[in-house]
Amino acid sequence: MSTLIVSVEDATMLTKIKAAIEQLRGVVSVTDGVSYDATDCDAYREAMEDVKAGRVYKASSVEEIR
Repeated sequence: MSTLIVSVEDATMLTKIKAAIEQLRGVVSVTDGVSYDATDCDAYREAMEDVKAGRVYKASSVEEIR
């Protein structure tokens, strides 16, 4: 089964677009969702503060971290 992702700028069109896609032969399901911005969270901001402050560790291999 294949998946098609459609990004819609105008959220008011979402209902009409979903209805049109559901009418196509072979469409099994149509779901909608909101995209997630990983940079808009506390963990990301804290990590970036660590990078700016030099609190980073560079390892040449996974074994070096263990």
